[in-house]
Amino acid sequence: METPDTMNKPEQLSLFSDKVMAQLHDKVVLQLGPLSELQPRDPEEYFWELCESILGQQLSEKVAPQIVARVKNVLKNQLEPTVVLATEDQALRAAGVSFAKISYLKNVAQAWQSGTVRPDQLASFTDEEIIAQLTQIKGVGRWTVEMFLIFTLARPDVFSAGDYGLKRAILQAYSLPTDIKPAQLSELAGSWQPRRSLASRVLWKSLELL
Repeated sequence: METPDTMNKPEQLSLFSDKVMAQLHDKVVLQLGPLSELQPRDPEEYFWELCESILGQQLSEKVAPQIVARVKNVLKNQLEPTVVLATEDQALRAAGVSFAKISYLKNVAQAWQSGTVRPDQLASFTDEEIIAQLTQIKGVGRWTVEMFLIFTLARPDVFSAGDYGLKRAILQAYSLPTDIKPAQLSELAGSWQPRRSLASRVLWKSLELL
């Protein structure tokens, strides 16, 4: 039976029409607190943000920041393409960066320095246009650009079907079989539009609940 309080209180609408995601979002917020709102970074930061994504590839959340901090120290916090290109490979290797990633970092630096990538123009491109441009740089894969879209450009509707952490969280939340295909994950994520970036962040955060 409705009381005067409940009759006058408007129903709070969930951010997600998908019931599982709506409940997971509420659970994450209740237990871990609300997720911070992401803001687009300045174009001057794009270069290093992309470099950090490369450095974090296939590393745990615990190890990646340590490697990034060591590299910043090697570069003396001069996080610019010219400095990365001028830095000896062996110095970066001593900081814990693989030779493959060193070459990727320098590929990105070269793309910036040559004007192949114009950071001041990126924000005006669509998500797929940005993916198409940045993945032309050797060592920059789709996952790296998807992270760039979410965390650097604050694009609201990005889902990375190849992200292991997202797959793990989805399997847990939706009780799905482990052999589910990326295409099926993308189809499922379609129900979170136009907030797939937020849903992804909720899923990553939900792993802390396990």
